Amino acid sequence: MNKNDEIDNNKLNLIEKPFILQGKVIHGFGRGKKIGFPTANLEYSEDFQKLSTGVFFGFAKLNKFGIFKMVMTIGCNPSFENKIKTVEAHLLHEFNQDFYNEHLSLIICGYIRPLIKFSSIDELLQAIQKDRDFAEKELEDSKYNELRKCENLDNQNSNQNQNSN
Repeated sequence: MNKNDEIDNNKLNLIEKPFILQGKVIHGFGRGKKIGFPTANLEYSEDFQKLSTGVFFGFAKLNKFGIFKMVMTIGCNPSFENKIKTVEAHLLHEFNQDFYNEHLSLIICGYIRPLIKFSSIDELLQAIQKDRDFAEKELEDSKYNELRKCENLDNQNSNQNQNSN
């Protein structure tokens, strides 16, 4: 899929067994907030090196705040030429406060697209909005009802059930 392709359900890779990531929310680079798409960054783990890269969608659970739809990236974010693989989740909710140092559980339901380097911030913003819109709509489907409850996230070990893309 190149950056001009529409998100197509025929290209969407649904993950057979949802993959769970958990960790503490840490400060990132702050770029997401600056461009209007703030992200929650998980504390770095050597396990990240084993993860497939890309843009994914699913649910996020913050114990103090609840469960939210999310879009996330796993990778080095080529538009910013990062050298370290990160896990960054954009929760589809407006928060009135930050949640640094809180425990965040992510359940990854599907893969949207690969990470690519965009030629401009505007192009990146359009892609992020498209990813966000897709996740918002897709996660309303009844096939995600059980996952939406996130009941199985409380006592899971992090980085389970990972499928390669």
